[in-house]
Formats: sequence, structure tokens, C-alpha cells
Amino acid sequence: MLLRDLFRPFQKKLQKVPAGRLLVFGEIAGGERAFGPEDLRQLAPEFQTDDVVHFKAGFSGRAVRLAGLLEVCQPESGPLYLNAASRDGKKLLSLWLAEVAPLGWIVYGAADRPFQLVLPGFNGPRERIDDLALLEVSSHGERELRA
Repeated sequence: MLLRDLFRPFQKKLQKVPAGRLLVFGEIAGGERAFGPEDLRQLAPEFQTDDVVHFKAGFSGRAVRLAGLLEVCQPESGPLYLNAASRDGKKLLSLWLAEVAPLGWIVYGAADRPFQLVLPGFNGPRERIDDLALLEVSSHGERELRA
């Protein structure tokens, strides 16, 4: 374990994400926010799609654009990273916020995977996170795990 890991809340937050919720935290206005599928459905219509397959072949389901979710959370100016993790903690991506915010989609409401991060333009292990539980807007990237 690295010394900086002792002071970063990422792994501790991952252990405390409520079932059926997506937790967004970090350098955002008002502190951490938890979203359920119905909360995401209530975001502005211009950020919604009935089927993400229109943006990334091989994926399906109702989705909200990552930019729409971030607009609601109001990131502070300066953060460079979006750190994202699966509920089991086996997959963790550290992405450039400016690169993925306009591209990314959060698929929500499927019974087998309440939340899924889908990244059009990415391929291989960085194109998605199934069973997404945690998003952090941060000035610090996390060490990636791609199980």
C-alpha cells in the first residue's frame, strides 16, 4: 500500500456505497451525492437516451450522458480525473475528466447491473465498467485495476 492511499477516501467510500445506488463524490459542490435509477431518469431530457446502442454498438439500455450527471453535481474547477469503480472493487479506471465527460454514458435500471459506465471511442478493458458503484471527481488519479 502506498502512503498516499492511506489518506485517499476512494477505497473507504467504495466499501460504503448503498445497494442500488451510484455514489458521486470528490471535488463537487455540496459534497457527495447518491443516485438511484429514478434519480437518473429525472435528469434533463437532453442528456437521456432510450438506448445507448445508438452511441456504442454491443451495449443496450436506457442511459444518461455522464456530462448531465456531472452538471448536476457541479464539479469544482481544476479536477483532472474521473475515478470510477465497480461495486466489487475489481475494476477501477482513472480517466481524464475532460475526455470522458462529453462521451460517457451511465446505463441504468437493468436488473442484472443497476449501473454501467459505457465509454464510446474506447475499446478493450477501458470501454466499460459493469456494476458501477462509485464515481470520484478528483485532482488525483487512482491506480487502475482491470479484472
